[in-house]
Amino acid sequence: MGEDVVVMDNSTGRDSISALPETYLEALSAIQEQAFIEAGLEDPDYYSESFTLKHRLYFFKTGLFTGLEDCLLTLAGMVLYILGKMQAVPVFGYSRNLFDFALAFAIATFPYIATLVLTIRTLARVSGTISKKMAFWLVCGFAEGSVLTSILLFTLCYAVASDWKSQIYNHILYLEEVMSSLKEIPFLKKISFLTELELFLKKVELFFWYNLTPALVRGSWDELKMSVFVSGFLMFTLLVRSLWLRKRKQLIPY
Repeated sequence: MGEDVVVMDNSTGRDSISALPETYLEALSAIQEQAFIEAGLEDPDYYSESFTLKHRLYFFKTGLFTGLEDCLLTLAGMVLYILGKMQAVPVFGYSRNLFDFALAFAIATFPYIATLVLTIRTLARVSGTISKKMAFWLVCGFAEGSVLTSILLFTLCYAVASDWKSQIYNHILYLEEVMSSLKEIPFLKKISFLTELELFLKKVELFFWYNLTPALVRGSWDELKMSVFVSGFLMFTLLVRSLWLRKRKQLIPY
């Protein structure tokens, strides 16, 4: 993080902050610091040119990878959440109440919830052209990373649950046949591990066919809707903040 965005204030001095973030929290902190510097200072539009293409790429990349990570974590959580609702896995035990489901859903969607809350709090502090550019490229990167990854994962999960379902199921059956063949070998008959592995494969076969495939489709679909909602809400919040800043600049010309 060796390069800075430089903002000129009303005096001849300069303030600078790090503007090549490596993590999403670093990017949000940079936006907060920049917004603090810009608050109440002369802020013509040409100042945004100091936020160079390299800076924009770093903010976009940080948002992109955060969106991808949130998508993967939320998808895994949503699939487990749906499997719990189907009573296929003992999430909080098999006997659950409404509070258990609400808690499980909150845990499953925590990556998106945390990103949404932290980003909105930061967007509310955006106060100038540079911090607005920072927020724009960060949110754009997050939206593209989360939505595109969600679409790809939903397509993959749907393929696993439809077109590839029989093929995967046949592979599991083939492994069962291999286990059965190995048990016919005299010196392997007494190995209990093979019997346990064969029973495990039978459970995997039933779990995959009746539980996992529908959970993958429902979980990936719910995650896709969530990524679109979070990304859209962040873009809408940034748009509202930008319009408010423009109106304020028109009312209070420098």
